[in-house]
Amino acid sequence: MDEDNPSRITHQRRLQSIIRDLDSIARLLEQASADSVREEIKVVRERLDSIEVQLETPTKNLNE
Repeated sequence: MDEDNPSRITHQRRLQSIIRDLDSIARLLEQASADSVREEIKVVRERLDSIEVQLETPTKNLNE
């Protein structure tokens, strides 16, 4: 449960903030036509998504 793991909540919020920042940066880069940098942002976003899934996994296992 989220209430039982404040550290997880903090990490989750931080990840969401980083993802929002990445989305904002991606929009700026699209306007500037920076294709190679956009591709790097995509890789970072995928890594963050993977981290988010890993953070959720222990909680799911505890609730089973």
